[in-house]
Amino acid sequence: MEYDQISAISGMSPLVVVCLIFSALGATLLGHGGAYELLRHYDLSLVSPLLLLSTVFGVVFGVWLLDDVLTMKMIVGGVITLAGALLITLRNGERGAATPLAQTTIPSATRSS
Repeated sequence: MEYDQISAISGMSPLVVVCLIFSALGATLLGHGGAYELLRHYDLSLVSPLLLLSTVFGVVFGVWLLDDVLTMKMIVGGVITLAGALLITLRNGERGAATPLAQTTIPSATRSS
């Protein structure tokens, strides 16, 4: 159980505050903004394997750069995630190559004078 969190928050260095703000706002806005931009232009079946792999990359970089401990649960989860991405990709390949979605235009309303 964690305790004395108020004093831990009040004793944070400015670097920690900047890192928290970036993690909460910067990475979230860039990550979700990028995903939504991809979804605007490409079919979900093409984008979803890439979104699934972001978790795997997060674990790999955590183990590599931050010396996180790699557990059996993480390995099993990564294998399941990669199998899901492979399944989507193979199923997508059977239907043919995915192409960007066509740009739709809304016809302008004509005014009667």
